[in-house]
Amino acid sequence: MKARILVIAGHDPSGGAGIHADIEAIHALGGFASTLITALTVQNTIGVQSFRLTPIELLRQQADCLLDDMTFEAVKIGMTGSAEVVELIASLLPRLGNIPVV
Repeated sequence: MKARILVIAGHDPSGGAGIHADIEAIHALGGFASTLITALTVQNTIGVQSFRLTPIELLRQQADCLLDDMTFEAVKIGMTGSAEVVELIASLLPRLGNIPVV
C-alpha cells in the first residue's frame, strides 16, 4: 500500500513549486498525495505576481472531510499565507496523530 501524505500548500500554476511539485515528489517516491490548497497564486517561472487565500471556512471543511475519511503517514506543509491558516493547521495536527510533519 502506498504511503498517504497530506500536503497543505499553495497552488503554483507553472508547476514548479507548491502543490504540483509536492505531488510529483511524493509520486516519484511511491506515495499518494492528498491536498489542502491554501491559496491560488498568479505566478510563472520568474516569480509570484499575487495570490488569493482559500477562504478559511472552505479550507476547514476540506480538512474535516479528508480527516473524517482518511489516515495519513506524514504531512507536508508549504505556503500557509496567513496566521489564520497557521492556526487551522495547528488545530489539525493532533487529529493526524503522531506522524512526521515536514
